[in-house]
Amino acid sequence: MLFALRAWLAPILAGLPLLVGCSGPKGPAAHPVGAMAMRNVSRSEVVELVVADEEKAAQVKAAYLEIWKLGFEFNRERNAVLLEQAALARKKDVTLEELQESLLRVRKVGKAAMSRYVTLVQQIRTYTTAKEFERLSAFH
Repeated sequence: MLFALRAWLAPILAGLPLLVGCSGPKGPAAHPVGAMAMRNVSRSEVVELVVADEEKAAQVKAAYLEIWKLGFEFNRERNAVLLEQAALARKKDVTLEELQESLLRVRKVGKAAMSRYVTLVQQIRTYTTAKEFERLSAFH
């Protein structure tokens, strides 16, 4: 049983260091949550030019900045998990539970971040007209 588990885990664990450094000095590939956060930073910088009402513009800008923060926190958590996975790859007696827990942690954080992102975008839609929202969406 232990041999079968090791045989199954070996290719996965062997690939984890590559996953951590898969993009060289730039780090791991971008996750959709992190990428959407960066798009919204540029939008936060032009809100005052697009949204006519100052009060609504302030609320929209705050929502865009919260989206950025959400992406930043997700990337920080994801990077911590990737480092843990690299440590697991060096460990000789890794259990299946340890590996599963590590892999599921990023998924859980990503799912929560995406849910919050959708809520924030809905909030932005309530503070903007259809035309304002369209104009803001054009910024990347």
